[in-house]
Amino acid sequence: MESLEKESQIIEIVKEYRVLYDKSTEGFKNKNKRLNAWASIGEQLESEPQDCKKLWETLRSQYMGHKRRLLKPSGSAAGSRPYFRHEASMQFLNDSNGENSKTPEKVTLPVSDDDDVEEKEGEKITTSSVNNTVPRSSPQDFRAHKKFSGKRKRCIR
Repeated sequence: MESLEKESQIIEIVKEYRVLYDKSTEGFKNKNKRLNAWASIGEQLESEPQDCKKLWETLRSQYMGHKRRLLKPSGSAAGSRPYFRHEASMQFLNDSNGENSKTPEKVTLPVSDDDDVEEKEGEKITTSSVNNTVPRSSPQDFRAHKKFSGKRKRCIR
């Protein structure tokens, strides 16, 4: 079987087993369910489950690297778009929750009655009493520390 064809097949088969890639799935943390899924995939592709898992991990890693390159174009290559042979068929990984998401969602915290609320050009800025209790250091504090005491070590030449 040609490798590109086998890669396409494993992508389509793994797509059916959410337990292998979606952290929000109930059985994701269940090792036995994942092992059974890989055994089933191995039977369907007529190969060893370990080989199927290794091929999937390679493809998934390549796809995630491709996604990172799309986010950070560099230098003169910024004009050309990187290519990944299975980009369209692996889009389902974007929909799964918890897939190495490094960008946090915006969280809006409720404002309580004892918070001070300032409005500045249409924005609400809240300063909680908790934030006001954080001790602030002064430049004198840094000078008192032995690392910043002002004494220089002599260089031996």
